[in-house]
Amino acid sequence: MMESLVEARSQLRRLVGIWDGAGKVHPNPFGPDGPTSGRWTFRMDPDDISLIGDYAEERPGGHRFHGHGVLTIDPERLDAIWFWFDTYGFPPIAPARGRWEGDQLILEKTTPRGVGRTLFRVDGDRLQHEASARLAGEETFRQISSMTLARISAAG
Repeated sequence: MMESLVEARSQLRRLVGIWDGAGKVHPNPFGPDGPTSGRWTFRMDPDDISLIGDYAEERPGGHRFHGHGVLTIDPERLDAIWFWFDTYGFPPIAPARGRWEGDQLILEKTTPRGVGRTLFRVDGDRLQHEASARLAGEETFRQISSMTLARISAAG
């Protein structure tokens, strides 16, 4: 195995743990907006190759949103690749792709609905998670959600 692949995979461990926090869902075409609370649970798979992520979110009025993702490293391109499944049910035709830039991982994915962007910024035991989209026919990205979380456990 190439050393750079090992190093790229080791970066995934930065997200391991249970993270709780609060944030905001901005007006968007997918669901209701407003304040939100959420939890990310990230753990490495048994072979230490892929990061498994589960997400749960609640908004006022009882709206719930859940998602499940697999984040791994493309061994040829060394990109981080993210397969995501969530409450809205859109299938991951292709993974989101991205790379670590300092303390943040930025992933982008193109679908028939437009381009989605996910950002994870890790600062010790603080995690900033943001989702934005440039919908089909639009020229700029709009923020869908933003959340600040604290790591409450180092074990996922």
